[in-house]
Amino acid sequence: MALPVQRTYTIPVAPTLNVAQFMTDNQTGQNNFLILTPNVLQDLVMNPDPAAATQVYNFQLVKNGNTTPVRADSPSMSPTTQGRVPIGNVSLSPGNYQWQAIQTNGAVAVQTILARYASPLN
Repeated sequence: MALPVQRTYTIPVAPTLNVAQFMTDNQTGQNNFLILTPNVLQDLVMNPDPAAATQVYNFQLVKNGNTTPVRADSPSMSPTTQGRVPIGNVSLSPGNYQWQAIQTNGAVAVQTILARYASPLN
């Protein structure tokens, strides 16, 4: 059985409000990742929280160029609050994936998220 793996993704440049951009994997420097065998997204959390409570981000998983229903908003992803809503055990079938970020409110700033997968990414 494979050990879970964590990856961090960062918005590469200061965003424009309400404009989507793909996040960069801090380990590989790429904005996409390929899954050749089924995997599971176990968790997604802010890393760290936005600097101000007014900074709000929306994150969406994109597969093969199409948006998926896997979405999360920064207020519900805080590791420091009891209101955190964990993303739990989202099945990922083989394909090419990207994390997309949209800042919807607050002073524009680069942000990082942490994702945990059940198995190493290809």
